Order: sequence, then C-alpha cells, then structure tokens
Amino acid sequence: MACFKPPGRRASSLAPPPGRAPQALLGPEAAEIYLAMLRRLLQAGRLNRFFPDPARLENLMSFLAPSGGVGACPGLEVNLRTGMPAEPAVGRILSQQEVSGKFLAGVDLPGLLAKIDPSPAEQRLLEQARFHQRLQQASLPRWSRLDLALRRVETDKRRAFFTTVFDRFDASEELFVRYTVQLYQHHGRWVRPLVDLQGDDLEATGPFRTVISRYHSDEAEFAFVLLSELPAITVEEVVRCRVGPLWFEGVEMPAEVASLLARHPGSFVLHFPTDRAGLTVREDGNRDPFSVLWRQVLQPEARDLAERKARELGYHVHKERKFACTRAVAGPFSEWLKARGARCVVYPV
Repeated sequence: MACFKPPGRRASSLAPPPGRAPQALLGPEAAEIYLAMLRRLLQAGRLNRFFPDPARLENLMSFLAPSGGVGACPGLEVNLRTGMPAEPAVGRILSQQEVSGKFLAGVDLPGLLAKIDPSPAEQRLLEQARFHQRLQQASLPRWSRLDLALRRVETDKRRAFFTTVFDRFDASEELFVRYTVQLYQHHGRWVRPLVDLQGDDLEATGPFRTVISRYHSDEAEFAFVLLSELPAITVEEVVRCRVGPLWFEGVEMPAEVASLLARHPGSFVLHFPTDRAGLTVREDGNRDPFSVLWRQVLQPEARDLAERKARELGYHVHKERKFACTRAVAGPFSEWLKARGARCVVYPV
C-alpha cells in the first residue's frame, strides 16, 4: 500500500453540505488501491449472517472502482469521519441500478453490437449499455430492505414467531447496517396482526414497518424498547451489526490510534461492531472499546427509567467489536487494545 496517498484535508477535502461529514476525493489510482484493500478487509472479517451481506458489499466496491464504471466520475468520494465510501458515490451506483432496466430498454444493443465500425458516440453508448447490463444483474446492497421469515406457530397459544432482517444504508453515518430481530406476535380476536401471513408470503403492516424503519440508526437496546411498545408483540432479541468505520491516515480517529497508524504508513483498520439486546443475554456487558452502553449516557432521571424498563422487559445488552487490519499494524493495534483491557478479535490481512 506504499503508493496509496491518504486524503489531505486541505488539498483534497470537499466542502460538505451543512450537517454532512467532510469528504475527500480520491483519484482513480488511489481509489482502486483503497477499494481493493477494503474488499480484502471485508473478506478477512469473517462476517456472519447478522452483518450486512459481505458479498453484496464487495460487488458494490467493484462498481465504485473507476475501472468498474464508464468514466462518469473521476475518482471516489470518501467520508472523512468513517473512512468509508461516501453517500454520493454509493448513491450513484444504487440509483443507476434502479434505472438500468429503463436505460437498456431504450438502447438497440443488438444493433450496436452488429456495427463493424461504430462511431465514438456509439462506442460510448455500447460501453454504457454493457455497464448497465452488469449492474442490472448484480446483487448489491439496498438503500433499505425488510425481510420477514416465519419460524414457527404455536396454535394453542395463538402465537407466531418471526425473524425480521432489516438492511439499510444509514445516511447519518454513511455505513451499511443490519438489524436482526427475533420476536413473536400474539393473535387476539380484537388485535390486528402487525405481521400478516397470506399463504406462504409474509408482509409487515404499516405500524411494524414504520417503527423498524424509523429507528434504524439507533442502538439495539433502544430498538428493543421501542419495538416492545408495539401492541401484541414480544421482542426476544435485537442484534445490530455494522461495517465500518475504516481508519487510515487522514480519517477521524482517536489521537492515540492516529499516532499508531502514523508509525505504520499505509495501514488500515476496519471495524465490525455488534450490539445485542435480548432476553437470553445473561448480563449487561461491553467488550467494545469504542462504545458505551446506551443507558450509561443518559441523564440520571432518564437512566433510572431505562433501568426500570430493562428490568420489566427482562433483557440485557452485550456489545463487542472485531477488526480486520493490514498486517503491519495488526500486532501493535492488538497490543494497544489489550493494554486498555479490551478483548477483541483482530484479523490480519
């Protein structure tokens, strides 16, 4: 990674709109190197089903690379708070995929392919059509997607058990996040189900979908409490997993980590944080050195209410975080974590 030039804040930072994180524009060569490393770190992270789908994320990275597109963008925008591809870059690809079918419907692709000596304009159109063909067939992350799966039905108790998986691009942090929620629904004569079962198809009703979508950027514990407020619903577990941030020189990070990375130029550290709130979590615990439990940041009065709510609902919270790092910094970073009492898995690349 010696040829990767970190984004200089003065030279290459893009002025963000109000409220948006600062960005840096990587040139084509740097963007290719950056995305290749991000894909390697994703692969090294050994992500389970509770995380955003790594294969879809890798596919997205391939389209974000200048070599994967049609030259419409001179490089890649990177969020300088998270170190991940910024929303404008992600948005271009996901939005283009949404209109790929319409674009291809307006192109005479067989005619273009039959051209023996196409004009420069026809050659560009052919390149765009091939790009949209690949894009249309690719499995990419979604802006937002809610999947429901019926686990079992207890007819005698009139209960239906569901797993919901909610994927979203969190625009506030510009990270991909996945919520996995285990819950069951009580069917009563006077209660309209929040999850409808029609044949083999499941569909979330408005109130359920609204609550899931509204609180997509909050911690698992907060989502657990809010979902538990829905009538006829008992929440068993909420798991939130994210991919990012990605730390490298020029990105916001704790000063001690920035100093550590400066001693190992070209190093990268990718985070995979998890927080879980559930009835089967035995006790509150935090093995995430860069996060605290939600209740700990509340004012005393609000904290007392939250503690009481946790006892009433019977859940506990556990947080942890694992990392994938370039090999040169993996050992020193692991030692730095241990010195601070953090027991975290660090995968070297």
